[in-house]
Amino acid sequence: MPDKTITKERVFPDHPVVSAILWHFAEDKASDFPREDWFTENDLAEIESFTNSRRIDEWLSVRIALKSLMLQDGVAESALHIHVRKNEKGCPHVVVYDPATGRYARFHCSLAHKGPLVFAAYSRHPDVRVGVDIERRSWRLPYLRRRFLSERDTMIKTDDHIGDYTALWAFKEAVSKILGLGMAYGLANIHCHETNLGTCTLRDGEGARYAGNYVWFGKYSLAVVTDPLPDEAAARHRHKPPERPWLEKFSRGRRLRALRKQRNIAQRIKSIKEKET
Repeated sequence: MPDKTITKERVFPDHPVVSAILWHFAEDKASDFPREDWFTENDLAEIESFTNSRRIDEWLSVRIALKSLMLQDGVAESALHIHVRKNEKGCPHVVVYDPATGRYARFHCSLAHKGPLVFAAYSRHPDVRVGVDIERRSWRLPYLRRRFLSERDTMIKTDDHIGDYTALWAFKEAVSKILGLGMAYGLANIHCHETNLGTCTLRDGEGARYAGNYVWFGKYSLAVVTDPLPDEAAARHRHKPPERPWLEKFSRGRRLRALRKQRNIAQRIKSIKEKET
């Protein structure tokens, strides 16, 4: 079992259009990140009606994980320029402000949490939606299979029925997040066919297709589902390096400050020696 106390790692690093990260947040750990450094007042307006402190911590932690991921990718200069919003169906998306142009960019995203783990992802392709879910292995899932299994579900045989049920649940929950309907949609209406171990094709009740991948993190199944993407578009986005002009400016400024500091120290040492002589 991985050491979850130090978890802060990317998952699905080879995915052609999705960037995803898994973080471990111990209880009350979100308080280690000052809200004023990560959120604007408009961002925090959503939690004003929350009365459960655990729900507030989950809300904060999963968004901090997503913002940190986008900062690492060079999508924005500051966490305060990244805003998570929801549409009329409750599906989240990210709005990123570019101070250089004064324009906003929109990204599809998805958020999930289970216990101390938070799982956040966004799509680098503007026309590809993404849904993620994290599910823990449980002996209860075989007893709940009538609620989410379909006769058309096919998984590669591994002699691990609980693992199959866990991955299926995570996949179908991720699709329901893309649709913005949640559990009300009926997970049995979503059909999953595992083509290779860890890779699936899915269809919803209306016949729309989706592409899915899953990995295991200890006892947790992590699933990411997207709209299908043409191979040529996938290749283009896979090899396109992120543009990060702000990072070059930041690095150059840091080097200049270090040089000035060294110069000041050298001048002080020189003046002290001159006084002593």
